[in-house]
Amino acid sequence: MFVQVTELSKFWRLSKLDAVVWLCTFLVTVIVNIDIGLGAGIIASVGALFCRSQKTYTCLLGRVLDTDLYLDIKRYRAAEELPGIKIFHYCGGLNFATKNLFRATLFRKIGYLKPAMPLPDEDHTLTKSESYEWDPTIGNRVQCVIIDATALSYVDAPGIKTLVAVQKELASSNIIVLLAGANGPVLEMIEKYNSLESDRLQLDTFPTVHDAVVYYKLTEAKKHEVSVTMTA
Repeated sequence: MFVQVTELSKFWRLSKLDAVVWLCTFLVTVIVNIDIGLGAGIIASVGALFCRSQKTYTCLLGRVLDTDLYLDIKRYRAAEELPGIKIFHYCGGLNFATKNLFRATLFRKIGYLKPAMPLPDEDHTLTKSESYEWDPTIGNRVQCVIIDATALSYVDAPGIKTLVAVQKELASSNIIVLLAGANGPVLEMIEKYNSLESDRLQLDTFPTVHDAVVYYKLTEAKKHEVSVTMTA
């Protein structure tokens, strides 16, 4: 173990959380004894796993031209957002511990929550604000939000309630919400929830993000045709 001390800097560069787990195990082993040190290592490892489970990966997806591929717009320059459509990718579990993070992150990504205006300091200079404020004009820019659930590993009842609340909040701004790529267990959980609760989650679901995009575009095209026919 003492030989591995020289590799601590490498562990730190690879993963700070793993380095902290190793350091806790090492210190307790040296200061107390091996048995308690191993126990401390197990506890620290469990804590690290819990921290990782609460850290989700989210991004907005854009379409690669002339394909049905949708990639992170910040990682891939070829991916471009579709006009009026926000595709929110969520990787992780949606449960009682992550529901508030999911809602806040979704609203920030699509622009429903925007950074508050900088506040004047005592010397009348503008300082950066860490708070956010609602943007009531979002419906003018966004007409559809597609939640990409291909990497949604698990959802519980509080998580589904959050989806219900999110859908209602966006519907108040005339924004359609679609669900894409959810796996079988997630869809089964939603079905069970709807059978037990009066306030149901009523989302159109699609096997892929591209299917959801095509559906929305066809729906909007039909609405446009009807409006043109009525005004003719």
